Amino acid sequence: MIRNRGHWHFGKISADVWIGSGMGSPGKGDNFWVDGVNGSATASGKSPDSPLSTIAAAMALCESGRDDYIWVMDCWAQDTFPVVLAKQQLHILGISLPSYQYAKMNPSNDAEVFSLTSAGAYSEIAGFALSGGDNHGCIDIDGTEGSFIHDCTFGGPGAGGTPKHGILITQNPEGSRIEDCLFLGDLGSHYGLITENGIECNASINMVRGLQVLNNRFIGLSIGINMDNADYWWVEGNRFIVTNRANGEAITVAADCLDSSFIENRAAYGMVNGGYSYNPYKDLAANTVNNWAMNYMGNSVVEPVGA
Repeated sequence: MIRNRGHWHFGKISADVWIGSGMGSPGKGDNFWVDGVNGSATASGKSPDSPLSTIAAAMALCESGRDDYIWVMDCWAQDTFPVVLAKQQLHILGISLPSYQYAKMNPSNDAEVFSLTSAGAYSEIAGFALSGGDNHGCIDIDGTEGSFIHDCTFGGPGAGGTPKHGILITQNPEGSRIEDCLFLGDLGSHYGLITENGIECNASINMVRGLQVLNNRFIGLSIGINMDNADYWWVEGNRFIVTNRANGEAITVAADCLDSSFIENRAAYGMVNGGYSYNPYKDLAANTVNNWAMNYMGNSVVEPVGA
């Protein structure tokens, strides 16, 4: 795993270099390997030549707070879904190209693939193509801190299924980041499978603070980023392909959201600005409560529509 110009790159060679050099892990955590197709429940998991069959089995060998890495060479089904991150400072990385993830998972039941709670705070998930249940996201966040989700595809045809959302947030993800992910919806002529929203925040209390949503792509969704009961978010550099059906199709912000910033996001529909019937940005809070700057509708900077 190598960081280069703001993107994460995955591959067997990169993993070998990373692990062999002893770089990148402040706690010098252990490394475990998973192959969901050819692995074994009785393997050691200590090398790519002896991989475990499930992420859950590898996670059982990890120690919370040790900065352990789980390298997933291939996967499809686990013993049970969701895979609940039960250890902190855990890295679960599919060995994939950032543009097209080889490691794929589709739950057989109505559940998310990964569940992030406070037990799995300060963790990292990357390099997967994920589906989810009809009433869930591909990843559900139910209270975590400092977690990092990046370089994943949500709702792609490779994983299949009909996930309701890409990421569903119901409790605070404070200090977490979602970056360089692709969210594919089923609207219009697009080939995605998400039936509703890319990132859906529908917490019942105003405790969803401090999330960074950076440089993601959203295509063919009901709403790309839908925020309710959310404060202090930083939403910057995201790209949206909208279907021009309603205001707020790229970003919708409920009236109870405050102190969030939306800077240099871009929404596109067709070739000319005259083709738009709706504003892709909607903020129902009072003016000056949130901050908007240089957000584009096609080739023009626009302000969000209000109530």
